[in-house]
Amino acid sequence: MNLNQAELEITCSELLDAFKGQLTWKWDESFEALLAAIKTVQQDEIQQILAKYFAHLWDGRSIRTAPKSIMKGAENFIDLRAGQLLFTSEPGTGAFLYAAWWPWGNASKISVRLAASARQLT
Repeated sequence: MNLNQAELEITCSELLDAFKGQLTWKWDESFEALLAAIKTVQQDEIQQILAKYFAHLWDGRSIRTAPKSIMKGAENFIDLRAGQLLFTSEPGTGAFLYAAWWPWGNASKISVRLAASARQLT
């Protein structure tokens, strides 16, 4: 279970401020996450911002070596396909935050989903 939209916006206020003017977020009920679609030309800039706020970056291969706490905290996002990435915070240091990076099939856009686990991870 993830934080609801209001809780997530409060928890991630600094990160969301870093994206002001670049991303428009909407609530994705199916994943309990904030969702923004970006054009592929924005990907380097957006990834740089995400890298500043998240301790770990996982791809389809490296996620298999992630600690169990990360696997449990981001359980809806760990089945990564080619080109998909998962940014995660460090478990046990407050709210466990993560961002899913999912390129579209036509390569024109990328979906970025931002979520936080409601469970305390250790």
